[in-house]
Amino acid sequence: MRRVIAWFYVSEADLRDPSTHWAYLCICLSLVVLPAFMSCPDQAHVSFLGLSMPGFCLSREWFGTLCPGCGLTRSFVALTHGRFRESLGFHRLGFVFYLFLLWQAGYRLHCIRARC
Repeated sequence: MRRVIAWFYVSEADLRDPSTHWAYLCICLSLVVLPAFMSCPDQAHVSFLGLSMPGFCLSREWFGTLCPGCGLTRSFVALTHGRFRESLGFHRLGFVFYLFLLWQAGYRLHCIRARC
């Protein structure tokens, strides 16, 4: 159990290390910017630069049920293309997660510049 907690716990020393903030910044920016290069040709699939991406939802493939994250990628793609209603149709909390990622990117930039 300690290993699981240690995996999610970020120590104060790690927060002062700029490489930690750079890593989180790169992750957040990639999750916000990459959907701009994606499209949803139909309701079920996403394509990246014209190449069709396969569905990776194991819950849907193995059990036939939707998981809590189903539709989140399509929601991000719709948000980056300015289709807000369509984004809400794919995942109701996609907008909230997207705003959180934008906030995290700004926070990480602030910490890098301020040398937290």
